[in-house]
Amino acid sequence: MKVYIAFFLVHICIVILMFDVYFQTKVITGLNPVKNFTKPYAKRLVLFVGDGLRSDTFFGNSKMGSVEHAPFLRSIMVEAASWGVSHTRVPTESRPGHVAIIAGFYEDPSAVFKGWKKNPVLFDSVFNQSVATFSWGSPDIVPMFSNELSNPNIFYYNYEEEDQDLSGRNGTVEFLNSWVFNKFEEMYNNISNNKFMRDLWNKPGIIFFFHFLGIDVAGHAFNPNSPGYLQSVRQTDALIRDITKMIEDYYNDNRTSFIFTSDHGMTDWGSHGAGSASETETPLVVWGAGIKHSHCNHFFTPDCFKNVSQADIAVLMSILLGRSIPVHSTGVLPIDYLDIPIHDKVMALFQNSHQLLNQFRQKEKDIKSNVAKILYTPFIGLEKDIIAFYFKRISEKMQSGLYDVALKITKEFIDLVIEGSDYYDRYYQTVKLIFLDLTVIGLIFCVLSEIVPLITISESDEELKQSKYSTINKFNFKLFALFIIILVSIYLLLLGSLDLLAFIFFIFIILLCLKMYLIFIFRYLHVTCEVYTLSVTSNTVLVLCAHK
Repeated sequence: MKVYIAFFLVHICIVILMFDVYFQTKVITGLNPVKNFTKPYAKRLVLFVGDGLRSDTFFGNSKMGSVEHAPFLRSIMVEAASWGVSHTRVPTESRPGHVAIIAGFYEDPSAVFKGWKKNPVLFDSVFNQSVATFSWGSPDIVPMFSNELSNPNIFYYNYEEEDQDLSGRNGTVEFLNSWVFNKFEEMYNNISNNKFMRDLWNKPGIIFFFHFLGIDVAGHAFNPNSPGYLQSVRQTDALIRDITKMIEDYYNDNRTSFIFTSDHGMTDWGSHGAGSASETETPLVVWGAGIKHSHCNHFFTPDCFKNVSQADIAVLMSILLGRSIPVHSTGVLPIDYLDIPIHDKVMALFQNSHQLLNQFRQKEKDIKSNVAKILYTPFIGLEKDIIAFYFKRISEKMQSGLYDVALKITKEFIDLVIEGSDYYDRYYQTVKLIFLDLTVIGLIFCVLSEIVPLITISESDEELKQSKYSTINKFNFKLFALFIIILVSIYLLLLGSLDLLAFIFFIFIILLCLKMYLIFIFRYLHVTCEVYTLSVTSNTVLVLCAHK
């Protein structure tokens, strides 16, 4: 019975280690924002998210979809916008998609313990770095960016949970979108009567966020190739048109940037969460202050598309507003969207590189402080002298007016920094997976040894009992194993080369190796034995052996 309990406990630890390897948060602490290197190119930014909208439905190469179903956004693309496909990552769910858009990093794997509904770790966001943010939409999304790290000027307004009827019945699809517009219109009409809000609205560096859930609900209820889904796209487009006009009429200064995108796509049968192209490819349309016009009338010409990773959108919003990039962002500025001098593009990208370098340095510091000096293996390629060399080259090229070259070098440096950050994200992963594999192999071997008798000796064989035995004295297996474990523990804990969970598996491996060693002796070294007890969980091992 003891051995089965031991096997059960080992299996529990294996599951825990798997979660530790693949579902541990990558959100690090101790980061400070990098001040913006450039002036703001917009006084305010408006973010529209059409939840659940596929890129092929929007751009027109799906079974039924077409940009014709979004006439306002089509007109913007013709007259003033840049656009492309925003590539998301799995899981293609609403919360991780919005975190990528607004905070600039991809799914925090530890959120699996919250059912993908919340981030268990606090994080920075574009909203937090703004002067003020006003959000309208789903109760699952808009409150998410107001936390202990956020500034007090994040205001959000959401409908009730029970209003989110995914069946699409009773006009739910239209209601969810209309609610967002109606609440914004209500504030818009009353802004003159509220001095506090009016003052905030007139400050530079503010964000308006509109979350339209209707498209997603229509996709779940009817599927993305249905008339109901396309009708929701048309309704969303009309609401975006009205909101855009209201904001432009209110400010009347051409200093507003607009972004339309989606958090994720959807399969043909109305689901999402996996990694198919229909789920991971979403539309991105950007126009207004600081944005370059693509001047493309043929929407599907490859040269017209400026494709990005979803996390890049957060960096774009930060640069447009002249605000610090969120400290946890892993995105890279999509400079092709910007209509600004090339000198400013280099400086903006250089700011991005500093923000990413801060992450790299913090990860390096965290790993280095927990690993013995003689066992620490640093990332090669980002030593202090190499970083200084890159900074010097970028500065020299800019002083010489070679901005294209400086831009290229900065991109090269960013790629190197991202590679270094990924290296430290996976620093313990290889060791833990090796330990996991060795533990599983040893466990399988031990299970087989319990099932298949390794040595069969009849206790009634008097002739064998009278032979000259070489006696291996009775010893306490646990004490022997504990002795080795203590020695190794002192070594590893003093040097700090493993975290606690990996260390526990190291102990498992030692125990399993000791057991396999004894089994190996009995099976292969031509020793005839009587084995009274042979188990990792037993108190003693009494073995009588005689060489043949």
